[in-house]
Amino acid sequence: METHMRQRTILQLGRFGDIANILPALYQESRRTGEKVRLVVAKDFSSIIEGCRYIEPVIFDGDFRRIDLALQFVGGAITSQLVGEKAIISQVYGLKYSTEVRLDSFAKESWRLAGFDGEWRNNYPLVFDNRNKAREKKLSSTIKGEYVLVFTEGHSSPFQHTDLLLRKAKDWFPDTQIIHNPRVQMIYDLSGLMENAKCIISTDTAPLHLAQVAPHVPVIALVADTPSLWHGSPLRANHIAYSRYKSFPNELDMIEENLQGWNGSDLTHVYSRYSMGPEAQRRYTESRKTWTENTLGITDSYVTRFVDKMPFIKDILRQACQKIKKDDIIMLHNADTAFYAGAAKRIEQEVKEHGSCHAHRHDYKGHPRQIFAPETGHHVYSGTDLVAFTKGWWQENQNEFPDMVIGGESWDWIFRELIKIKGGSDVTGTVYHFRHKTDWETYRMQHKPSVHNRILARTWLKNHNMPLRELNFRERGR
Repeated sequence: METHMRQRTILQLGRFGDIANILPALYQESRRTGEKVRLVVAKDFSSIIEGCRYIEPVIFDGDFRRIDLALQFVGGAITSQLVGEKAIISQVYGLKYSTEVRLDSFAKESWRLAGFDGEWRNNYPLVFDNRNKAREKKLSSTIKGEYVLVFTEGHSSPFQHTDLLLRKAKDWFPDTQIIHNPRVQMIYDLSGLMENAKCIISTDTAPLHLAQVAPHVPVIALVADTPSLWHGSPLRANHIAYSRYKSFPNELDMIEENLQGWNGSDLTHVYSRYSMGPEAQRRYTESRKTWTENTLGITDSYVTRFVDKMPFIKDILRQACQKIKKDDIIMLHNADTAFYAGAAKRIEQEVKEHGSCHAHRHDYKGHPRQIFAPETGHHVYSGTDLVAFTKGWWQENQNEFPDMVIGGESWDWIFRELIKIKGGSDVTGTVYHFRHKTDWETYRMQHKPSVHNRILARTWLKNHNMPLRELNFRERGR
C-alpha cells in the first residue's frame, strides 16, 4: 500500500455498464499521471477490469449496493472530495445512499463525482489494453459479411419493444446479418465485434457504454426514461439516433431518417422533429429532399425542457454540439425549410469567411414541391428562416443569446441581430418555404412560446439599445 500513497482510490461498485461508463476518464487520468488508477469494484462485476492494464483493482466481495461496507473495507470516508488514501465515490446509487443531482444524466454525474466534471464533452474512447485477441478471433470467425449488433438485455432498465426493434433492424439493414445479444466469455470481448460492425443498436445497458470502444461506428441508442429521464444514458457523438423507451414506437421514422441522413459531412441540418399533422408532414417531406448534408432531427427524446410542447433552442443546439467538431457548421432552421440547388455550399462559404450567417426565405403559394432556383412571384419573408455558424462560434457566443423557444416568434429576429453584431453575413436567395397558417400568427397574444420569446426579446433589445418599435407593433397585432 505504501507505494500507492499518491494514488486516488475511486469507488464504483455498479454493474458492468456503470464501470464501463467511467473507464474512459480513468484511462485519461492514467495517461496524465503515469500511474494505474485504483478502482474499487464489486466482485460480481470485476471481470471487466481484467481488460484494463491501467486499473489497479480493489475487489469488494459483497453486495454492490453496500457502499458503506465497501468504504469500511478500503478504510475511506463518505465524501466525493477527499484524496490520498481515502475513497472517492463515483457511484450514484446504493442502499441508504444518494447523491446530489446537478447534471442531466447519471452517467455524467458519475464523472463529476470522480473529479472529471466538464470532461464528458471530450468524448474520450473506451480502451481495453489487455484484450484477448484469440477469444475475439474465435468469436468473429463464425460471422460472414457485414453485420449489425443488437443488444436488448438489461437488468435495471428492461426494454418492452424487442420484437418491433428486431423487425425494424431488418428493414433498416436489408441483406445484412443481424446479431442479437451475442454471447461472450468476458464482456470486453465484444470490442472486436463492435469495431467491425456496420452499426450498433443498443438499449440502455452495458453494451451502450461499451460502444465507446468503437467511436467510429454509428450507434442507435435506445435510452431509459424511468424512474426519471436522469436515469437514462446521455447522447454521445457516435449516436446517430437517440430515442427514449416510451417514445421509440413513435420515433421510428426519425431513427430511419437520421440513419440515412448522417453521411460524414461537416455541415449539419439541425431542426425540431416535433409531431406533425398530415399537411406539415407533406411540407417536411418535400423540403427534406433538398437537404444533402448531415441531418439531426431533435425529438422529445433529446430534450427535456418545453414551453407548450416546444423545445428550447439552446437545448437543441447542445445536442447538435455533442455530435460535431469545433469547425463543423450547424444550419439551424425549421423542419419545412427547403434549399435551392447549391445553397448549402454558399452558406458554408459565408460561415467560413464570416463565422456565421443568416438567411431570409422566399415564400411560395400552392402545394409543396422542389424548386431549384428562385422563381418570379415569390414573397421575401421578413423573418429569418435559417441561421448558420460553426460549433466554435456558438460555444463562444451562446451566453449572449436569450433562452428562447423554437416554434414561437422573435427567436429568429434576435438570433439575426446577434449574428449581425458579431460580424456575420446575410446570405440571400438560399432557402424557400410554402406558406401556411401558424398557431403563433393566429393566436399571437395567447401563444405561450411566442409570449415567452417576446418577453426575452424586449429585455435583449433594451440591453443592446435597439428600438422596440417592431416588438410593440407585433404585440398590438397586425
